[in-house]
Order: sequence, then C-alpha cells, then structure tokens
Amino acid sequence: MRKKINYHTQLDILMSYRELIENVRSLNTVSNEKGRFLKRKVDQFINSHWYESHTEDLIAHNFDFTEISRLHKTLIIETMYVLKNETSLANELLLENEINVSAIIDKVENEKLAHGIYLFSKSESEVEYIIIGDIHSDDSTVVKLLDQLQFYQKVAMQSEIKLIFMGDYIDRGKAHLKTMERILLLKILFPNHIYLLRGNHDGGKFTEEGTIKLPYRIPDQDILTDYFPKYLEYLMLNDRGVDKALMEDYFALFDALPYIAFIQTEKGVVQCVHGGIPKPYFGNDNLANIEPFDFIETLSMLTAYPELDNTGATILENQMWSDPYDGDGDYRLISKRFKFGVEHFKAYASRVGIWKLLRGHEARREGYEINHDGRVYTIFSSGNSDDSHYNTVNPCYASVSFNGEITITHIV
Repeated sequence: MRKKINYHTQLDILMSYRELIENVRSLNTVSNEKGRFLKRKVDQFINSHWYESHTEDLIAHNFDFTEISRLHKTLIIETMYVLKNETSLANELLLENEINVSAIIDKVENEKLAHGIYLFSKSESEVEYIIIGDIHSDDSTVVKLLDQLQFYQKVAMQSEIKLIFMGDYIDRGKAHLKTMERILLLKILFPNHIYLLRGNHDGGKFTEEGTIKLPYRIPDQDILTDYFPKYLEYLMLNDRGVDKALMEDYFALFDALPYIAFIQTEKGVVQCVHGGIPKPYFGNDNLANIEPFDFIETLSMLTAYPELDNTGATILENQMWSDPYDGDGDYRLISKRFKFGVEHFKAYASRVGIWKLLRGHEARREGYEINHDGRVYTIFSSGNSDDSHYNTVNPCYASVSFNGEITITHIV
C-alpha cells in the first residue's frame, strides 16, 4: 500500500500551485509585508506535500509520487516556456559575429539569452548579482540562502537582485525532487530574478535499449538512489507514481539550460560557468605558432563548436568539467576532466574579453577558493545541513557589484 500525501487529496497539489501563481502575479503593492507574504506562500505550498523530504524516508515509507509527478511535469513545461521567451535574436547575431564579449556587452539586449549564453549589461539602477555554486539536492541550504539574502523582501520592494545558479542542482544530497521543485518554482514565479545554468550533473538520456546513460560515472561505493536519475528510475520500476515520461522531461529540461552568463562591470566582464574554460588547443598536436584558443572564432562557438576534442568531448563538456590549477606539472589535457593553469586562463580571458571567472564544480571546505592571481573564483553552495552530502563544507555565495567588487559570504 503506497503512502498517500497528507494534504487533503492529492489533486489539491496542482490546484494549490495554480492558486499560488495567481496570488503572486496579482500582487501589485510594494511593501515588506508583500515580501513576507511571498515567502510564506511559497514555503507553505512546498512544505504542504513534502512533509517528509529525505530520499531514504520516502523510499522506506512507500510514498506515492503520482500527483507530485504531475506537478513536476507542469513545472518543467512552464520553465522551458520561460527559457524560450528569454531568447534574443539580436543577441544571437552579436554572438555569431564577435569573439570579444567586452566589445558587444553595451549593445546587447540586456538579461536575454542566446546560444545558451546570458548577457547582463549595465543597468540604469544598481543590480545585485548573487552567484550560487553547486546545490546537490540540498533544499535546506537553498531555503537558508533565500532567507539570508532577504530575497522575497527585495523582490517585493522591486530591488534589482538577480540570482545566478551555476548548476549541479541534483545528486548526492537528500532532497532530490523537493530541491528541483523549489528551483523551478522560483524561476517560474520570478523569472527576472532567477537564472539557471547547467552543471555536469544536470543531464542524462535513455539509450535505444532503454537504459539510462549518465554524463558521469557513479563510484562503486556510492548508493545509486543518491543520484537523481537513478532515484527516479527506482521509483518508476517500483510503481511509485513516477513514469518514464517524467524522466525524459527532466533530461530535456537539463538539455535546454544555458551554460554561461556574462556580467558587465566597470572593471571588466565577469563570466559565470559551472566548470571552467575550454581545453587549450582542443587536442591539437601541432602546437607550433598556435595560440591556445585560436580555434574559437566567435562567442557563439563556446556553445556550438562542431568538433570533438582528443577525449571525444565537446567544448560544452570542457566548460562543465575543467578545473583551475595553480601548481606545476601535468594538466591532464588528455583527460575529459582536465586542469587549466594561469597561463591558460589568461590566454582564454584575452581571447574572449573577460576579466574574471566564477565557477562551481569543486567542493571546498571553506566553500570557496580563489585561483590564478585572484581572477578565478570557485563557489560551492551546499553544506552543513540535514539535506547535504557535504557536511564538512561551509557553503557560501558570491556577490558581484557593478563597480567590480566580488564579495564571498557564507550561508548561515
């Protein structure tokens, strides 16, 4: 007997979702009370059907996901609709005809998307950019982050706050679906304040044989259901209200997520990306008279380069897997997960016209690390919570102001 959701009837979930959307969009007042109302409504909606959120608890109690699955299918459809409406043809043309982002950032359609790249140019008012690293199914820390930022209050007061998530929303943590539900709900409710980039864990697909192919390898010692696609597969195979269509929808959503955000500041353009930079030389063995990134001819090629490198990976995969390295020695350029040195970063930054790079991808005990003469920042935003896999990590976020100041703040 599957455990039913303790919230009137399960059909109330989609009805309550529609009511939430209507309530939020009908609020026209500017006040702190509106901010408290927004937070209360969002938290009440999510908590009403996630009275038990942890992966192992829901498996043990034979939880029925039928109506939650219907909700998530709706959230995915509406998130992809928002992403589609963010696309700018004008920005597409600029990216297809320029290699230096600093040369076009004043000309772009602001806050719009093209070729999987967000472009944020100078605003008439001061904008607070909040850069968030890996979440990894850690809903508790997302809630703490929103409260610490006073996100709902700032939205209600029409403050220019923009949260840019740099991917890895899923896997390893304890609240897979609940975390995704909150992230997607925020994007739908507040599309001008929430921006989602893709991480190396945000993916997967079904093979012709019907098995799941993941973009990463699960270590032998790990529990399979600690990984989002395997968790959904377990629920599907055990008749728990999840079907293959939901998994396919999530894979399609991950494929639709952007990869890069460029932010204009007075000191230069800041790039946000999950991992790092493309592979120097892209596997070319003939290095005589070749600059490391001459193969990139336009900014659009960062997400649409047709070739594969010497490990069979694309530039997109390069940027989701690479790591900064300040040491000497082997950069593992023959590996999919390679390292890039300060000389590689400086060559890339010069080629595409950026000043600094913010990325996630690597857990650090203090939640952050600064490499390459202070120009590359690693930000990790999961840790120290009941939902987190990374309880030795002190999670943090970064703030980027228009004057170029980058501030690291721990989530408490």
